[in-house]
Amino acid sequence: MNILYHFRTRGTGPESVHISGIATAFEKLGHKVYFSSPTGVDPRETAGADPYNTSGKTKVLTAFTRFCPRVIFELIEIGYNIASFFKNRKMLNALSIDLIYERHGFFLAATAWLARSRKIPLVVEVNELVGDKRIRDQPWLSFIARRLDKVLFRHASVIVVVSPYLKRKIQALGISGNKILVLPNAVDEDTYAHLTDPRAMRKQLGLENQVVIGFVGWFVIWHRLDLLLEAFAELVATRPSLRLVLVGKGPLKLKLQEQIKRLGMEDRVIFTGVLSHQQIPE
Repeated sequence: MNILYHFRTRGTGPESVHISGIATAFEKLGHKVYFSSPTGVDPRETAGADPYNTSGKTKVLTAFTRFCPRVIFELIEIGYNIASFFKNRKMLNALSIDLIYERHGFFLAATAWLARSRKIPLVVEVNELVGDKRIRDQPWLSFIARRLDKVLFRHASVIVVVSPYLKRKIQALGISGNKILVLPNAVDEDTYAHLTDPRAMRKQLGLENQVVIGFVGWFVIWHRLDLLLEAFAELVATRPSLRLVLVGKGPLKLKLQEQIKRLGMEDRVIFTGVLSHQQIPE
């Protein structure tokens, strides 16, 4: 099949890993994937890229989302339906698309109308819903987002969610559970099937003969790395061979370093900085 993969995100950071993983799985099954997004990036090339190191369209979009008044930004998100409709319609005409796969976004529904008019199956992947507790504030125009969600979910052929909780929430909107597939977040097992010898990396980081606890990701509030440090401090008091390795970066790095100093663990916690996605298994 020819699959149109539509997403309304920057296509960097953790989301690029998820998007590229799904796309690669489609390709392993013999399908052809075409991406459609505001930035035009190919997540297979940006998978794991530093979301804090932006450039080009991604840099402009990041700055805009940070400083634009929220209600104005939400109106623009609603207006994006018009732009995405014409862009995706053009791709459908040019590429003979057999299936549309869309990463759900608040206020996004134009693809549902397009898929229905062309009688093309639509798969919608849902990672969060309006009304759930989240790091960012709830949309001011939540009532519009909920209305458009109902339209989207009714027209979708299949809805993919990452948890049974989201399935129950969508069913509460009157959507049949028969077309909702629960697919938890995961890793590509092939990536970890043949691990390299760890001794070189241990030597490089000064971890020879040490017991290592590791974190890989971005230093953001919802990962609760402050709690990890508190727990590690309790453990290391009775197990001096323990070391903590933090892979990545983010806005909380300075606070984490201050907490480590306060806990007296500067010689037991290692920051590696950002590593490429290809280096993570090692």
